[in-house]
Amino acid sequence: EEGSEALDSLLLPIDSAIPGWPAVTLSQDAAWYLQRGQSVTVPRLPDGRWVRLYGDESRFIGIGEVTAEGQIAPRRIFRLGNSCL
Repeated sequence: EEGSEALDSLLLPIDSAIPGWPAVTLSQDAAWYLQRGQSVTVPRLPDGRWVRLYGDESRFIGIGEVTAEGQIAPRRIFRLGNSCL
């Protein structure tokens, strides 16, 4: 167990690979739709084409793309842990 805990301490959060991308925190409803493959409208969209998506409790849920229509389309959604919004 001790070796496993030591290895766990070296792991980085999955979103640490894209720190320069703008972050968007979603409402529970918006996160629900994105996790099911649907685009959503989000107030105050950040500049940039790609965004990091966060749901409840600032939990990283995936990567989205800002569309020409001013929505966020899901591109890579992750199911982390046992929760599914």
